[in-house]
Amino acid sequence: YYSVFQLAKHVLIEVLNRNEGSLKEEETVTKKRSHELYNYLIMKELRERDSEYAMDVNEKWNILKQYRIDADYRNTDFESHHFGLAVKIAEILTEQLTKNFGIK
Repeated sequence: YYSVFQLAKHVLIEVLNRNEGSLKEEETVTKKRSHELYNYLIMKELRERDSEYAMDVNEKWNILKQYRIDADYRNTDFESHHFGLAVKIAEILTEQLTKNFGIK
């Protein structure tokens, strides 16, 4: 999850030319946490680009987010297939974001 979150932050700052100060300000104005805001901004940009991946990216991002919440805040027992699935989803998201935002 965190690797995808950091990639989203990179996209916002380096590719979409947002600065960290304006992102922090937007968090305050919208009352969204950074994780929610970055997801929202990335999804908005993908939809504006008519990306065929926008819905898929959002769905996968939310799955990873739920895994993170379960791991960090709940007493959830994960099975080995969950770990493999989380890695695979992160790899797919990295590939999709890299492709859609022209990161080399």
